[in-house]
Amino acid sequence: MMAPSETLGAGCAAGELQSRFPGEELRDPIMHDNLIQDRQLQELIENCNADRWHAVCVEEAKKKLEEAAAASVQEEAAAQQLKQTLEEAEKDGAETNADTDAQMEGGESEQQTADDGDVEMA
Repeated sequence: MMAPSETLGAGCAAGELQSRFPGEELRDPIMHDNLIQDRQLQELIENCNADRWHAVCVEEAKKKLEEAAAASVQEEAAAQQLKQTLEEAEKDGAETNADTDAQMEGGESEQQTADDGDVEMA
């Protein structure tokens, strides 16, 4: 990304605008406006440290992008860990349910046999 001072003079010469605006009646007012904007930019560079602020903003934007990328990597790792944990729990749960079901089937039949024919009075 170019610093403000690197853009000074861009579009202020007839040769630079000739290919886009071949007619002088259109090109000359554009060049005039670009020169005015160049003077305003020069003032901002000198009086407001525009180049320094530009560099600070670019650096901060890079840091934010790096932080976002790192957070994304961490989130992806956490999601993978969660997925693996859930798969393991599901597998363990299926094994536990099979064991429990087998135990319950045996227990229920014994209980049913004991309860069959018995009537409890309160």
